[in-house]
Amino acid sequence: VIFSLNIPLLLAAGFRSRFILVVRTIYTTMLISLFVDLFSGMPAITQNRLMSAVYGGSATGLGLGIILICGASSGGSDILAYAIQSKLKNISIAKILFTMDIAVIIIYAAVIGDIESTLYAGAAKFACSSIINLLTSGGERTKTVFIITQWPEKIARGISHILGRGSTQMQGQGMYTGKNVHILMVAVKRNEAFKLK
Repeated sequence: VIFSLNIPLLLAAGFRSRFILVVRTIYTTMLISLFVDLFSGMPAITQNRLMSAVYGGSATGLGLGIILICGASSGGSDILAYAIQSKLKNISIAKILFTMDIAVIIIYAAVIGDIESTLYAGAAKFACSSIINLLTSGGERTKTVFIITQWPEKIARGISHILGRGSTQMQGQGMYTGKNVHILMVAVKRNEAFKLK
């Protein structure tokens, strides 16, 4: 059922986004469908609704964070979040997902009127979003990276294309060799630094 509901979004993403994202999302969605069926009969670990919301939200955030880091999505709102972030690059995908989910929760509260369940759902989504943000954005901390190269224009184009980041070129001189060198300075999030290697 989960996989079937995601088919329209996957088809739309196939024409509007990267093909590799669609392939990874199909693979991820199939795995999620499989594990949901396998664990659907598992008894609840706790009857405390608040603990269930916090730990369930945290576990969901851990799984979604890993999925997003790998350049895939779990389908549904993730695909829409990718589309929105492609237009609004300065907003993290965790914040986009959190906003969309909270909007759904508010609509649910307005229609159903179950305030208590709404508060538990909000707590779960907050925990989920916090973990996703920590994994995908490194807690929003940044690093300044200096790159010494003979091909500054080519590398700067690659940084802009792959990471969507600008860079600053400076001139330097090697103290040992005495040769002039090109230095690129770029600020990246902690989890993006490895992509520069």
